[in-house]
Amino acid sequence: MSNSAAPEVRPTVVVVAHGIDRLGQGMERLHAELILRLSDRYQFIVVAGSIDPVTAERATFIKVTIPSRPIPLRFAWFYLAGSRAVRALGAETGIVHSCGAIVAQRCDVVSVHLCQAAVIAANGGRLAPRGATGLRRMNTALLKCMALWSERRALRPPTVCAAVSARCAAEVSAAYDVDVVVTQNAVDPAHFDARGIDRGAVRGELGLDPAAPVVLMVGGDWSLRGVTIVVDAIAGLEGVVLVVAGRGDATSIERHATERGCADRVVLLGPRHDLAALYAMADVFVVASAYETFSLVLVEAALVGTPIVTTDVGIAPELIGADGGWMVERTSVAVRDGIASVLGNPTEARHRSEVASQRAQQYSYDRLVEEVDRLYHQVGGRR
Repeated sequence: MSNSAAPEVRPTVVVVAHGIDRLGQGMERLHAELILRLSDRYQFIVVAGSIDPVTAERATFIKVTIPSRPIPLRFAWFYLAGSRAVRALGAETGIVHSCGAIVAQRCDVVSVHLCQAAVIAANGGRLAPRGATGLRRMNTALLKCMALWSERRALRPPTVCAAVSARCAAEVSAAYDVDVVVTQNAVDPAHFDARGIDRGAVRGELGLDPAAPVVLMVGGDWSLRGVTIVVDAIAGLEGVVLVVAGRGDATSIERHATERGCADRVVLLGPRHDLAALYAMADVFVVASAYETFSLVLVEAALVGTPIVTTDVGIAPELIGADGGWMVERTSVAVRDGIASVLGNPTEARHRSEVASQRAQQYSYDRLVEEVDRLYHQVGGRR
């Protein structure tokens, strides 16, 4: 008779996402890391449009084929096809954790990295940015309407909202009658270690003047993130170059830079995965957003040690405060003055970046994993 103990049965978690990618950004990377770090405690089933090979080895992958463009069609297609895939798994499969309000089913947990109701409020009630082409305005407005509708449908009891910051939790609580917990966003410091990065080589690859002061922005939705504000700011700073990494309306930004007389000093890279190298080659990192729930890029830049100029969004008050960088109003003059302060005070900039780098250490995956594990135990006990 065998005395060997029966293997422990791990609870099942169904993760629903547009994409899972450990080398990606935002939610894609976050949920890949959670799967990798919690796979010894839970069995994961991933319902998604894509998944990276490493994470796929730790989960059962159910692929949802979705178009890449246009974005409103992609969102609607996944909403229908993803909902069908989750429904096919059955209600008793396990805890269902959705990365955003993206399926019709009631989920046990919905991660909120972006509160649509708060975004629209931050944009003055507008569904689309001013100055965009008619087609782009229509696409953006349609996407916002669908996202807001699905958010209102998803964030209802007994679902638990997992907000990525205290600020995000407050916004969700103000907009919806739903239980909210904070599972604070995280960054792996190993991905943002600047040691060994040759700033000159990175600038050379980008075709930048090695001696030019470089301002960096990272992220999409350029209207919300204030790229035109920063273009206006660098237009008043002789020789300063703006580099923007991410997806956005390049035509609109190029036209605006031409009108401001600085088109030769604005470089639009498109989406990039080598963010640590970009942070390291920059002299100043700028966030000029009207709205952020967390702002992972602030933590990433702080870990690399890049001096920061930011508006009061996301975790900026906790990370930057009065001595970890420069917090400014969301105007081109204030952003310009913040950039000038960094470039004109290198010793002070270095000191403030060291303060921010130390504070950034608290946003760890160890902390996030334990918060999510507690949440799974909480919602699992309700089932």
